[in-house]
Amino acid sequence: MARAIAKGIIKEKDAEKRVKVVSAGTSVIPDSKAPECAVNVMEERGLDLKKHTAKQLTPELIEEADLVLTMTRNHKQHVLTMVPKAQEKVFTLKEYVRNLDSQEEVEEQLIDLAGRLEDKEVEFYKENKNEIDSLKKQQKQLKEQLLNVEKKIQDWHIRFHASTKREREDLKRLEEQMLDIDVYDPIGQPIQVYEECADELEENLRIIFGQVINSLNK
Repeated sequence: MARAIAKGIIKEKDAEKRVKVVSAGTSVIPDSKAPECAVNVMEERGLDLKKHTAKQLTPELIEEADLVLTMTRNHKQHVLTMVPKAQEKVFTLKEYVRNLDSQEEVEEQLIDLAGRLEDKEVEFYKENKNEIDSLKKQQKQLKEQLLNVEKKIQDWHIRFHASTKREREDLKRLEEQMLDIDVYDPIGQPIQVYEECADELEENLRIIFGQVINSLNK
């Protein structure tokens, strides 16, 4: 999606002959298509992602690029592991946008804060060592007791299922004889679920309105 958006911006600024955008993944299935949701989201923005295919990142691509932008710090580290000398031109997307001096200041503050927290943690443990060790011992004992209880409950379930096998088989058979009369709400599900729901709605509505219209024609 980042490449499609970038190319759209470059086109808006009439810079297609001066700027080239290439996308590649650190771990992809070569030539695989973009996810449908990504295609649809880009389509809403007037961008075509249907012809996009995944490309694996290579040292050659890194060396040829004037600027390498990654989505995460892990991706950035992966790129630098492949080509360590590319350090001056590899950034995360947000890192490149932000003021680098300000970013360094924040990083220094984070290091200082992390150090102070670590010192306080050590001091706190020393002051409360006996109580903490006692609680850890109790925790271990309770975990062992819990495992024994869970094993007994599991054994009980096994015995219960064995004793009710016939009833459950009869119940399953009866349930299979009943018609499914619900159309399930696809909210929060992938687009495919919405499409299946739409197909189900159309199939049933065609039957209903077919009967209604036939009755009106009599």
